[in-house]
Amino acid sequence: VRTTGAAPRYFDVTLSANGLTTLSAANVTIDRLTIATAGAGLQIDSGASLSSLINVNQLAGMVSVNGTLSSVGDYSLMGGALLGSGRVNAPFLTSVLGQIAPGSSTTIGTLTIGGNLILSSGNGLFINLGPNGSSDKLAVVANGTSTGSANLGGAVNFSPAAGYSIKAGDSYT
Repeated sequence: VRTTGAAPRYFDVTLSANGLTTLSAANVTIDRLTIATAGAGLQIDSGASLSSLINVNQLAGMVSVNGTLSSVGDYSLMGGALLGSGRVNAPFLTSVLGQIAPGSSTTIGTLTIGGNLILSSGNGLFINLGPNGSSDKLAVVANGTSTGSANLGGAVNFSPAAGYSIKAGDSYT
């Protein structure tokens, strides 16, 4: 029985209602995050961070990371979309039926995965192509004990960035 200090609290956050929850200009720590329904969304703005002490489960919905999303445990992307130009830190980010779009659906950006990445055969990776060889990037880097390795499956979909038309002779790396 605790007789001094603050009583322990457990913050299991589940987003299931339709709508977008935005985290801006804040650094927040929770125990677990679940995005549960197709209408639920989470946006982490540049300069903001969300840390989960257990894991992240995205069953559906949209998560836009332009700041930092970190998890001590794994990030399971079972469905829905992960996009943005920020960083996701987790030992493993595993996408089963998810859609990943660095930047946004129409703009170019780099989404960085700090840890290991597994994209299953049901995953969709959406890459925008722009002028002068510019394109979206999905960067996988080492983080802590994770080596930064990637196991890639699924489909890669290419489309022009907003306002650009792909031309014969364009080259992308």
